[in-house]
Amino acid sequence: MFSSSNMVNSVLSNALTNQSAGLAAISNQRALARVNAQLKAAATSIVNGLSPTQFAQLKASATASQSTSSSLKTTQASSSAASSLNLLA
Repeated sequence: MFSSSNMVNSVLSNALTNQSAGLAAISNQRALARVNAQLKAAATSIVNGLSPTQFAQLKASATASQSTSSSLKTTQASSSAASSLNLLA
C-alpha cells in the first residue's frame, strides 16, 4: 500500500512539474512576442522620424556592418579550415 501511494505521489509530482514547465514556456513565448512587437514599434517610430538623408546614412551604415560581419565569418571559416589542415599534417 505504501509503495503504491509513493508511486501515485511521484506521478502527480512529475505531472505538475511538466505542467509548470509547459506554462512557463508559453509565458516566455508570449513575453518574447510582446517584446519583439515593442522593439519593432520603437524602430518604426524612429525610422519614420528620420530625414531622407539620415535614413540613407543609417542604411549605408547597416550595409557596411553586414559586409564586415560577412567578412569576419569568412576569415573565421578560413582560419578554422587551416587549423584543421595543420592537425592532419
